[in-house]
Amino acid sequence: MAAAIVCGLFLFGCCVRSYSAIEKSRAEHRKEIAERSERGNSLQAIFDNAPVEIYLKDVEGRYVQINRRFEELFNVTNEGLKGKFPNSAHDPELGERTRQHDLRVLETGEVVIREEHAETAFGSRVLHTIKFPVFDDNGDIRGLGAIVSDITDIKNAEAALRESTQRWNAVLQNAPVAIHLKDMEGRYQVVNHAAE
Repeated sequence: MAAAIVCGLFLFGCCVRSYSAIEKSRAEHRKEIAERSERGNSLQAIFDNAPVEIYLKDVEGRYVQINRRFEELFNVTNEGLKGKFPNSAHDPELGERTRQHDLRVLETGEVVIREEHAETAFGSRVLHTIKFPVFDDNGDIRGLGAIVSDITDIKNAEAALRESTQRWNAVLQNAPVAIHLKDMEGRYQVVNHAAE
């Protein structure tokens, strides 16, 4: 009888330890899931609130996810674009160029940087795009990502500066008086035709 009681207590102790280990494992698993979810929520917040357009595509070049800025720029939705190729978001010509750049990234693993005009929900814009491969844990390409910046205002400012410089040079060179500019050491920097 004593042996049966000892054996029963032993089995009870084993069951309690096993139950405790299982509960500890479950608690650690729940904690890991919560931490992963929190990280995912943080990354999603960064993705959606970034001041640039961002998208991810799968290994075939189909959209997996786009951020809010991309949705607004091209008047599309994440759900409506998911699983589709670039020509679903862009005009056929831009869609084809985008597809070719996607394939280059996916085939070579290179970063591709490009600048081009695109018709958007806000009219014709100049976009600067950086495309990069996304690798899995084994180092294999599993898709691509891109960061897109609308640089239309910068391009317009550069064009205005060039135009202003050309006008200034025309006035300078055609002035009926001698004009020259020197640096701090007295070296000539600009001399107009009359000064020559």
